[in-house]
Amino acid sequence: LNLELNEKSYRIDTKDSFDLSIPIADKGQINAYYLNEARFKPFQSGSFIGEVVQGGSVNCFDVYFNPHGNGTHTESIGHIDKNRTSVNQVLNEWIFIAQVLTVKPDEKPNGDNVIGIDHLKDRIDERANALIIRTLPNEEAKRNQQYSGTNPTFFHPDAASYIRSQSIDHLLVDLPSLDREEDDGKLASHREFWDFEKNARRHATITELIFVPESVDDDIYLLNLQVAAIELDASPSRPVIYKLYSSNE
Repeated sequence: LNLELNEKSYRIDTKDSFDLSIPIADKGQINAYYLNEARFKPFQSGSFIGEVVQGGSVNCFDVYFNPHGNGTHTESIGHIDKNRTSVNQVLNEWIFIAQVLTVKPDEKPNGDNVIGIDHLKDRIDERANALIIRTLPNEEAKRNQQYSGTNPTFFHPDAASYIRSQSIDHLLVDLPSLDREEDDGKLASHREFWDFEKNARRHATITELIFVPESVDDDIYLLNLQVAAIELDASPSRPVIYKLYSSNE
């Protein structure tokens, strides 16, 4: 497939893709921020039950979940604004040039693991308008990690500000949040990335709890950022990337 993005020509093989999402599941699921686990429950009404193995004619399940801690999700600025602006309203493009970048956080004496500006400076490709951060160590256990109470890796606000300064509109991370698990509600890195206090970037998004397989090299990719059409500040999402080649390769 040949395509043109940002006035440059590329080609992709649509069969050569990587799904970076962690699905919402009712067993062995990832979890963060002490949120309730997702639950799938067959609908019942009178003698009807929505589960074939229980004698129902169809499977019809009620689903209870919180996108912020039950799987890969994409947030709008509505996550921190009074209007709760829906990600479904602000995300009206879904195809981006994305860079995958692997980072080894600094381990601080107080137990914090922090991604600072030095991890990113001069490493962000000017072609990219989306940035995908893979943190080390990158173990398969991330797919069902129980993050609550573990003080996961987070971004220093200066790093979030630097990412914004590099014209990155969509930031994807394999962490439960850009910010420290307990930060007294400051969410400083969210605020810096969205430039919330000055010139709020209402089109920008943050995607959290992705997983970038080891088979994915640090490189430039085509990103298809798929979100569910839900009118919330956060939506379950499925970021899929494709290796990007120059049209003359």
